[in-house]
Amino acid sequence: MTVNMHEAKTNLSKLIMLLEKGEDIVIAKAGNPVARLVAYVAPQSDTTQLEQFRKLRKMSNNKKAVTMHNAIDTSEMVDDGLF
Repeated sequence: MTVNMHEAKTNLSKLIMLLEKGEDIVIAKAGNPVARLVAYVAPQSDTTQLEQFRKLRKMSNNKKAVTMHNAIDTSEMVDDGLF
């Protein structure tokens, strides 16, 4: 659904209700799209991030060499926003 700037300001509550139902909304200025409203998606739980952090901290405190067997995949941590 596309609405102009004035409609968006005037009907924000109605637009949010549409977002909650799964609708994507584009806001246009002078007929040109300038913004897109989408429903909020909660980020990964803090508990999972905390568990990953604790595992990494435990490994860094360990005197043994880190092997590929027990290494954490840092690319996964980047994807999770931890780096």
